[in-house]
Amino acid sequence: MLEHVAWARNLPSCDPVDCCKRILIALDLSADSPALFTHGLCIARKTGAKLFLVHVDDAARVNTLGFLPAETYEQWVKGCQDNVRQQLQPLVEQAREAGVEAEIVPLTGSYGGAILDTAREQNIDLIVMGYHHDRSKVARFIMGSTAVSVLKGAPCPILMVPLVVGEGMKPDSSAATKQNNSATGQKRARF
Repeated sequence: MLEHVAWARNLPSCDPVDCCKRILIALDLSADSPALFTHGLCIARKTGAKLFLVHVDDAARVNTLGFLPAETYEQWVKGCQDNVRQQLQPLVEQAREAGVEAEIVPLTGSYGGAILDTAREQNIDLIVMGYHHDRSKVARFIMGSTAVSVLKGAPCPILMVPLVVGEGMKPDSSAATKQNNSATGQKRARF
């Protein structure tokens, strides 16, 4: 029976407490974000890890025309970053109260690519993210899946938290998003 797991003897021993010092939590600013944060925070408390709270805004999802003047784009990026910092600050405070260091990382670009780049640049040991598993096949084909693209290219283990569309999901209604959308004349897409 042990022959089936003989390959495991060649793996380096790894104490999870020693191996998990930098955790990236990918948050989409929906009502599901606190649940994802809680998963990451629990691990960080046990391992002493630092949290990187990451949110990505993708101009291509907001601006379907394919053109955004540089000045408008810079305003959009600043508005997005300010919005992310404002919305995630309560989670940073909650982490600090729990004795965990946390940093907000607002990003722009393609969702999966930005998460993977940050994971590599920050030497992340674990990525925590949600997966909306009950989307229709058409929705997955049209919108893609950030979770799948991160899973395929991840430089570290991933904790994938299943999320159910409709339970906790709500559209982002922040002032910065509304302001940015009115500047581009577009509606914000969800991933």
